[in-house]
Amino acid sequence: MIKFIIAFLALIGGSGLAIQSQINAIFSKKVGVFEGASISFAVGALALFFFAFFFGKGNFLYVFSAPKRELVADY
Repeated sequence: MIKFIIAFLALIGGSGLAIQSQINAIFSKKVGVFEGASISFAVGALALFFFAFFFGKGNFLYVFSAPKRELVADY
């Protein structure tokens, strides 16, 4: 059963990538390249926010208490 679910999610993900490129092309023709990209990123960010809010394990406010030194890469 789990193999079926994984295969189904892979199919949905691949279909979503193919559809997104066509939607972005339509947006770029109708509203402009940067405006279409903004709409695409905004919808994706909003979907990810709701997914993380309802299904995530953490608390968004813990982001502000993360150690700052570990967030900066040493180059």
